Amino acid sequence: MSACGDGRNRLFFALVTIGQAVLFGGKKPRQASIVVGTALAFLAALIGIHRNASTGYPLWYLCAMVLISLIFGAIAGYLAGGLIAGIFLVLDRVERRRDASAQHQSPSLPTTAESGEEPTTPTGPS
Repeated sequence: MSACGDGRNRLFFALVTIGQAVLFGGKKPRQASIVVGTALAFLAALIGIHRNASTGYPLWYLCAMVLISLIFGAIAGYLAGGLIAGIFLVLDRVERRRDASAQHQSPSLPTTAESGEEPTTPTGPS
C-alpha cells in the first residue's frame, strides 16, 4: 500500500477538487466541497447497503448508516476542500515569490527617457 492510501482516496480528493472548480461557478468552494463529500458518502452508503442486502439488517440500521455517512461525508468533504485550498494557496505564494525574485534578479534595460539620449531611427539606403 502506498503512503497516500488506495486509489479511492485520490479519487475522493480529485472529485472534491473538480467540484470546487465546477459547482457554483467556482465562487463557493466550501459549499461545493461539502456537497461533493455528502454526495460521495451517500453513494458509498448505497453501495454498501446493496452489497450487504442479503444480511437482513433492519431498516432503522440502514437509515442510521445513511445518515451517519452523510454527516461524515460532509465533514470529510469540508476537510478535503480545506486541504486542497491550502495547497493552492501555498502554490500561489511560491509562484509570486518566484516571479518577484526573477524580476529582481534580471537587469532591466534603461529606456531612452532614463538614459537621456534621443531615440534613434534606423536609416536605410537613400
